[in-house]
Amino acid sequence: MKYGIHPIANIWPEMDDDTFARLKESVGELFDDNHPVWLYENMILDGRHRARAADELGIKYPTKEFIGSWREAMDFAKRENDYRRHMSVGQRAMVAESMANIQHGGNRKDQEGKRLLENVTVESAARYVGVDATSVRRARELRAIAPAAAERVKQGKESLGGALKKAKKAAAETKPIPKSPPPPPVDALGKPVRSKSSDALLAGRGRFMELIRILRSTKKELHDLCDHPFGRCLHWQTVETDLKNLINNIDKSAPYTTCPLNGGECDSKCQVCRGSQWVSELQWGGIPKEHK
Repeated sequence: MKYGIHPIANIWPEMDDDTFARLKESVGELFDDNHPVWLYENMILDGRHRARAADELGIKYPTKEFIGSWREAMDFAKRENDYRRHMSVGQRAMVAESMANIQHGGNRKDQEGKRLLENVTVESAARYVGVDATSVRRARELRAIAPAAAERVKQGKESLGGALKKAKKAAAETKPIPKSPPPPPVDALGKPVRSKSSDALLAGRGRFMELIRILRSTKKELHDLCDHPFGRCLHWQTVETDLKNLINNIDKSAPYTTCPLNGGECDSKCQVCRGSQWVSELQWGGIPKEHK
């Protein structure tokens, strides 16, 4: 039967590939009644690597259920791992960081163990593992910005200080450049448009410009029609002049700029814009210079 790994067991680093390969070669000699795979809440609390090696080789292994609270299970796993492992300061800091994040599960009747584990602070986890709280905070910072690097530190493949330095540098280099705010809308004169009138001014002018574009696109079709027998009553020079005058009239009547009267806060009583807050080029030309 294959068992899952208990969250407490996952606090400690995985065995590296070379060590696991050596373990696998001698796994048959590592099991007896005094060295079982320890289970807790029907998951492996201690002996996960031996169990994995045995599973891969098809070897059955003895198991024993650990009886006790979560805190007692944590103490047991710590003793076993401290006995077998020689971890660096960075590895211990990562272990403490994982311990401070662990979520209690399993037997909800274990209220004392639940209370102890859910209140594990960085400081208490640091004291428990035997490192300073600053190292644990650095481990937490590394986990937040570079989870893969944090795992390498936990496995002993990289130092905590070196990994954090590289992670901060990489984060700074990839930090998105804040976008500059869009430039304020301008009118046909290039003057900034007041916010209250900008939408009406720009939307209205856009509709006029689209109409002009459509009329200009019909010029060739009108010319071809004048040359066709069906257009024998049309005179191209007259049509072209009328088209130019129409386009010019539309262009001069389009929203041109904000009304310069009343500080741009015009109402329906304004004699120029009638409360629209914008004027056409034709209207602009008739406004006295002292108001522009």
